[in-house]
Amino acid sequence: MGHNLEQTFSLNYLDHTLMQGVPNTAFTEALAFVFQGRDLERPGPISDDPDAGASKVLNDFFGKYDIAGVALVNMAVRHWMYDHPEAKAAELKEATLDISKSMWNKCYAPVFDKKDIVLLAIY
Repeated sequence: MGHNLEQTFSLNYLDHTLMQGVPNTAFTEALAFVFQGRDLERPGPISDDPDAGASKVLNDFFGKYDIAGVALVNMAVRHWMYDHPEAKAAELKEATLDISKSMWNKCYAPVFDKKDIVLLAIY
């Protein structure tokens, strides 16, 4: 519902002429997450767990931590592709795996105390 609501606004109610009719992906996703985060508030609490708020914060943190790694790998692979325009598919695959391991070792290994993990997700 959040996606549809935002799309309706960005397609029909923008006051900037050049942006009318152009859906804004960032706002679409942001509104969808707001709806998703509040989807159970209307009917009332599902649980009486006093730690539910802390669990949600921890879950949100690890969700962002996970997707941030994928984004970092994605950006580094794109830079590699610009630097190697004649690369073959096998070279790109090997570079992607190397970049992924390097990013893991730099950003995640100090936290999880494990090295050389491939940090990839396909969406």
